[in-house]
Amino acid sequence: MIEFDNVTKRYGKTTAIDRISLSVPDSGIYCLLGRNGAGKTTFMKLLAGHIAATGGSIAVDGKRVSPDRMPERVSYARKTI
Repeated sequence: MIEFDNVTKRYGKTTAIDRISLSVPDSGIYCLLGRNGAGKTTFMKLLAGHIAATGGSIAVDGKRVSPDRMPERVSYARKTI
């Protein structure tokens, strides 16, 4: 299970993600859709533990996610052209 609880991420004065809360109860393959600058990459970096949230909490299988504690069951691959 993936849980975002009131998660915020700011880069200086810019808010990339603002108070997102969601639960994904089942494992599987999911897709994030949105326009450029919508926060998709920031969301994935937060979930993978590559960056820390400014506020709120993220958990995978009940274990808190942070750069010090990356989730074991989350994979993140990014293709750059």
